[in-house]
Amino acid sequence: MPEPLDDVMRRAIGYDRSHVVAEYRALALELAAYPPVLDLGCGSGTLLDTLRDLGVDSRGVDASATAIAAVRQRGGKAEQGDLLETLRRTPDGTYGSVFAGHVVEHLSSDHARAMFSEVWRVLRAAGRFVILTPNPRNLYVAGEGFWVDPTHVRPYPEPLLRALAMDARFTSVRVRGWRSGMPVRQLVTGALRWLATAGLHDVSPSLLCVATK
Repeated sequence: MPEPLDDVMRRAIGYDRSHVVAEYRALALELAAYPPVLDLGCGSGTLLDTLRDLGVDSRGVDASATAIAAVRQRGGKAEQGDLLETLRRTPDGTYGSVFAGHVVEHLSSDHARAMFSEVWRVLRAAGRFVILTPNPRNLYVAGEGFWVDPTHVRPYPEPLLRALAMDARFTSVRVRGWRSGMPVRQLVTGALRWLATAGLHDVSPSLLCVATK
């Protein structure tokens, strides 16, 4: 069986998991206050590892059998499957928080709308839905960066994230730029682009959306 194209892409660009570990550590601390946690598109378990170290009940779901095997090998709880099907099988009010890190950009707008609605249902009162996604106001992301991943479907800018959360009946939503875990070189390059474009470019390569039920 041929290697998935997105795995080939990661090798080609020299994907560094340590940057993701640093990025997700800060997110894990926020999610830890709202257990149990469901990680949609958990990959090899970067977030789940940190949550387990914090003593937080958490589990993940991912379509990749290889990723799920990696999670389980390190003692994490995860299942292989489609995220929407998994959500639809989950009883109301099961989770204190749900995380979708670099997931929504892999979905069509209809599937994203369904995901927001199902997450609202499976969350407990005052639960949190935390989304991390590429920031289309970052010029590199808006140009080459977003399309390097062949599985990306479309970007989700801040107004659309807010609209999806409102449509799904979340009571509040906060969206801000996210740059945790960025290498110094990338921060410097982003600052220079910001100056050169008189603020048109956003230094943050990602958006962090926190929707509260």
